[in-house]
Amino acid sequence: MTKDKILASTLKHLSIYGYEGTTMKNIAKDCDIKAASIYYFFKNKDELVNDVLLKVLSNHFKAMTDEYFKHEDASLEVRLEAMLAKIAAHHRENRSETSVYLRLMESTNDDFKMEVEQYLEQYNHWLYDKLYADIKAEYREVDDTSAGDLLETFLLIGNGIFWGSIIYSDARMEKEIAHAKKLMNLALRAMLKEA
Repeated sequence: MTKDKILASTLKHLSIYGYEGTTMKNIAKDCDIKAASIYYFFKNKDELVNDVLLKVLSNHFKAMTDEYFKHEDASLEVRLEAMLAKIAAHHRENRSETSVYLRLMESTNDDFKMEVEQYLEQYNHWLYDKLYADIKAEYREVDDTSAGDLLETFLLIGNGIFWGSIIYSDARMEKEIAHAKKLMNLALRAMLKEA
């Protein structure tokens, strides 16, 4: 229970103050424990922050894989649309986690940046493999280059949705998601036209 409290408090502090502004003393105060008690669970601040980052990344991966498998039997078009909408929903519903992700990318600690880079490689690889297999299963006539181009388009649009989810109001974000879905469908139709 105390470890979970420490992790939750750290997430809160990181989302507000960033890495440099988050202190063990303030986390302990927030948890109503002595700062030395944190070291029972974590070797140092970096280990604690890294555990929080891993939890943030794990939550993102679970949200996206759950959404994919939820629509596994749907058409590729529906799956792509659902995944784009989930990118926005996940980051809007988990603003503190998204803030931690962004703040750690700004930190002076390159280990966190490397952790995120490795995660993004893993996530993009998983996504690419799943969606590539879906394209080839649903549209056998599509060549590898066209399938790859569609996936690169999806990743580009997904990155735009991620940033939009941080910047825009709910009403504006709904419009952005609708535009993203239209753009994705145009790319899908262009791929099929080339086949």
